[in-house]
Amino acid sequence: MPRILVLCAVVLLLSTLPVQAQFVPTFEPAPCPIRYAPHYDVTCGYVVTPAHHSDHDGATIRVMVAIFPARSATPAEPIIYLQGGPGTSGMARFASGLDSFGETFIQNHAFILLDQRGIGNSLPSLDCPEINELHDSALGGQACYDRLVADGVDISAYTTVESAGDVIASADALGYEQVSLFGSSYGSTLAMTVMRHYPDRVRSVLLEGVTPPEVDLSTSWASSLQRAWDQVVADCDASERCAAAYPNLDAMLVEVVQRLNAEPLALQVTDPNTGELIDLTVDGEAVLSGLQSAMYSYALVPRLPLLIAALYAGENEAVIQMAESLAQNNVDRQSEGAFYAMRCSDDVLMTNVEADQAVLASVRPIFAEHFRDGYTSWEPTCALWGTQLDPVENTPVVSDIPTLMLNGAYDPVTPAHWADAAAEQLTYGYSYTFPESTHGVLPDFCATRIVDQFLADPFTEPSHQCLDRYAGVAFQLP
Repeated sequence: MPRILVLCAVVLLLSTLPVQAQFVPTFEPAPCPIRYAPHYDVTCGYVVTPAHHSDHDGATIRVMVAIFPARSATPAEPIIYLQGGPGTSGMARFASGLDSFGETFIQNHAFILLDQRGIGNSLPSLDCPEINELHDSALGGQACYDRLVADGVDISAYTTVESAGDVIASADALGYEQVSLFGSSYGSTLAMTVMRHYPDRVRSVLLEGVTPPEVDLSTSWASSLQRAWDQVVADCDASERCAAAYPNLDAMLVEVVQRLNAEPLALQVTDPNTGELIDLTVDGEAVLSGLQSAMYSYALVPRLPLLIAALYAGENEAVIQMAESLAQNNVDRQSEGAFYAMRCSDDVLMTNVEADQAVLASVRPIFAEHFRDGYTSWEPTCALWGTQLDPVENTPVVSDIPTLMLNGAYDPVTPAHWADAAAEQLTYGYSYTFPESTHGVLPDFCATRIVDQFLADPFTEPSHQCLDRYAGVAFQLP
């Protein structure tokens, strides 16, 4: 009897305590910052959401979204797009129009582009113009951090976990009970974080350039680039014409890197964005950086053997053309502060220098030397921008949510075997590697067909025989 009386007293006491009101996200219509083609009839606006989703009475932020309506009169659940980076605008990816994936989506789904917190058109912006103004990433990053903090920005709020809450807040503000997700590169990490924390709100998930939360990304650069280059070499060797044109391709790369590190090449190239001539110094490190950047592009991969052979022979014209192509492709504007905050929290603070050294010891010398300071160079940046996350955020996502993973064989940063391993933790996980794709998957007939089947019935593995039709990359010959 005394125990019952005590229990009743506790219940009575708790019933008199104030209960924190649940925050209700809202949608504020606003003009679209990007002029999409008029036939899409896009609606834009801000989703007002807590800076910290556990603090409903604290500061709020605004996340910009663009809503492409479904063409069907009876649409299925909407699809929210999560861009990579982190730090690049999801709204900007489709500024020139939807690709075949997007066109597939809007037949039966509203397609929602989301600028993640701190990024693109969302407010506050974590852009860092100080980096360009000071011509120094370290000094500019410090100045940017100081300015943001002085303006009242809580940097610890800019994590993937909080951004995952924004995805669900956007669904709430727009009146969606359940959504599907499409995540690219870092966006796949964000999508899987939503799967971990909000499983009941997600119907299905489509990922490309898959970066599962458990991978040690910040120590992986050397091994991932070596793996992608080895794929180029293997595929060239397997082609009679390519092998004849570029014998000993891997040895050529080693020779070029070593020679140009000893005697760098001075060139002038035309900036495709301004038309101005700029001086360019090409050493071995620049060659490997260019190789990694080129392998983000479907169009540039077929030219890689020709480029290495030209450098080996001392022919500069191919190098100039490649440099101008890379400059043309490198037009994305990044919110550097968001990049620092999320990359530090998700990756750098989740590993250590011993893990980095172990990876470098496992790769060939030219790749190990190129990335020798890749991890340690982040330490001062992450001491400033990083937020220590719960270790659970660095573990595999185990889920019954149907998940389709599309990866490229030439991906230099997120190798396909990461997705294969992640799919083993998912009851309905499907992972496919596209033999002609790079970082992300070219939205061609085969990829679009697989995506369309998956969205229609995500609990059934889609037919993927069309993967057998690829003939492989046709490498450019001299």
